[in-house]
Amino acid sequence: MDQLTSPTRSRTPIRAARQAAIGRPLLTVGVIATAAQLKQTLTTLSTLDCADHVEIVVVTSPEHGRSLLDSARPRVGHCGDLRWLPTQPGTCAANTLFDNARADWVLCLRPGTDLNDSALDRLGEFITAHPDCRDLLQGPMSCGPQARDVTQLEPVWHRGIFGVPGRDPRSDRLSGAPFEIGMQDLGVFACRKDCWPGIDPRLGMSTGPAGYLHKLFRARARRTLCLPFLRWSYTPDHDHSAFGWEADLLFTYLLCWEHAGYATEPIIEHYLEGRGPEWVDHHVAHWQSSRNNPFDAFDALVCINADQQPQRWTRMAARFAELGIADRVQRLPAVATPWRYQLGCALSHRRAIAMAQRRGLDSILVFEDDAVFLRGTKWVLRRSVEELMGVPWKLFYLGGFYNTHPIGGDAPVSGASFLRHASGMVTTHAVAYHREVFEQILADLPEEPEAMHDFLAPYHGHIDHYYAEIFDEGVYRCTPSIASQESMVRLEHAHLRDQFEIDL
Repeated sequence: MDQLTSPTRSRTPIRAARQAAIGRPLLTVGVIATAAQLKQTLTTLSTLDCADHVEIVVVTSPEHGRSLLDSARPRVGHCGDLRWLPTQPGTCAANTLFDNARADWVLCLRPGTDLNDSALDRLGEFITAHPDCRDLLQGPMSCGPQARDVTQLEPVWHRGIFGVPGRDPRSDRLSGAPFEIGMQDLGVFACRKDCWPGIDPRLGMSTGPAGYLHKLFRARARRTLCLPFLRWSYTPDHDHSAFGWEADLLFTYLLCWEHAGYATEPIIEHYLEGRGPEWVDHHVAHWQSSRNNPFDAFDALVCINADQQPQRWTRMAARFAELGIADRVQRLPAVATPWRYQLGCALSHRRAIAMAQRRGLDSILVFEDDAVFLRGTKWVLRRSVEELMGVPWKLFYLGGFYNTHPIGGDAPVSGASFLRHASGMVTTHAVAYHREVFEQILADLPEEPEAMHDFLAPYHGHIDHYYAEIFDEGVYRCTPSIASQESMVRLEHAHLRDQFEIDL
């Protein structure tokens, strides 16, 4: 195991010269808060005394974020940057936090958490001393003067919950060296932004139960380290004595264990002991039926939406709810290029693909915020996806148009009824990418607007024309089209136009 040591303390707050040179903070501190946790969030923010190498980000619902920010500013000690990321309760907030963090390192705090006085300074020193550490970092949870600290959770089921408190005496000294643990409560954790594995979007505003994130890191051959100085305490917002044996908790464990690639049988066996076969059979059957959504074929669903157009996101959220995927679609802020929207579109799609590659996903489905959907979308998509999974694919369009009459494109796929070849297709309002194209697209498409403008010039300035010319094999679409654009429905087949639901 690599030897990681806690840095020697100094009286001067650490200043990372390389971070200052590029104008970015050293650390992003994020707090994810539901509407019910706003008071606790203010309590947590008031305990933070940050130097100007730290930015603080609050992730909460759009209707509460602005007032929370106004209340928080006077409470934060010395904060170089305090901002708010609006997200819907059904959006995966932890992924939003990591995707939008400006620093290379992110520390996530649960509302109601109180860090040890020196924890932030010491963490800044640690990550400066170990910039390439790719592990999940956590700390001991203080349980009060009359109880021992909890340094880890043992992987044991107890009363419907995975993990029972454990203690390692190596945490007694704040200056002690980091040591490896199996898992810990997720009230406090930190890692490099580019090491974030991504959690299932259906978790909404939660990071999942203890054990889940640790399994995702372990699957990538990374460890969980306990840093003795990263000590924290937590004041719950309700009585946890009756917590456990709940249907929602069972569903969460099944979701997380399945996403992490672990067997779910031990979960069911434990709940059988505590709840009995009738209760478990009923709720597992409900769980199985809820998973029968064809959009689950894609590892991630994102929707590109400009910060200046919240009304579009509101409309899209309603459309996603009709499809049963509101809790899976992550809002991806569009790259702003007001002088030429096509550049922003291309840069935003590139950002989505980079995110998918960073998380090690096999596929990502990207929507734009003017997409509208056909009645019967799930019925058509289920059959299209079944056929898609039987062929090697690169791009999959839920709808679109051809710039010119396709040569060799739009032909039926042999043996398929709902899948057609789609080389030469343009429009990107609903397109899925397979990992087979991640590397090529990211290598081809520049990250900067000016360079992107020059790159797209031979393709009429549009990313979809680039796709149409570059990708020939492995490009498919479903038939009939199940996604169109608000302004393009009039171009759909005459017998389908009135089947696209537009709620402007």
